[in-house]
Amino acid sequence: MKKAFGTPVPRYLPAVGLGLITLAFLVTGYTYPKDARAFPAAIAWTLLVLTGLDLIAVSDTAAGALIRRWFNPGLKTAEVSEPASRQACALLSLAAVALALVLLGIEITVPLYVFLSLRFGAGRSLVKSFVITAAVCAAMWLLFVFVLHLDLYQGYLLTR
Repeated sequence: MKKAFGTPVPRYLPAVGLGLITLAFLVTGYTYPKDARAFPAAIAWTLLVLTGLDLIAVSDTAAGALIRRWFNPGLKTAEVSEPASRQACALLSLAAVALALVLLGIEITVPLYVFLSLRFGAGRSLVKSFVITAAVCAAMWLLFVFVLHLDLYQGYLLTR
C-alpha cells in the first residue's frame, strides 16, 4: 500500500474529504452578504484549521507525533483503527443528528444529542448528563438569543 509521510494514503482520505467539503462551504459562504456570512465563515475557517491539524496528526512524522501528544496524550502512533461497526455507528449517529437538526431544529436536537452522548457515549451518570446538558442549553440560549439576537432554527416539522 502506498504511503505518504509514513502513513497509508487511505488514512488521509477522511480529512481530505472533509477539507474539500469545508472549502466548498467556505466559498459558498463568501457569496452571502457580509452579515449573513460571518458565522458560516468563522465555522469553516475553524474547521479548515482543525482538518489541517488532523492531516498532520495522521502522518508518521515528528510534527504528527507532537500534535497527537498535545491533543491526545494516550495516542502513541498514527495508526489507529476502530472496528468497522463502531465507525458505522458513529457515522449513522452523525447522520441522525443532521436529520434531527433539519426536522426538529436546534433547540430540541442539541440538548438531546448532548444528553445522549454524555449518558450513553461517555457513560456519565444521569444527574451529571442532565446538569451538563442544562448548562449547554443555557449557554446556547445566552449566546445566540440574548447576546447575538439570533433566532435559533426551529426545524422543518415545527415551523409548518
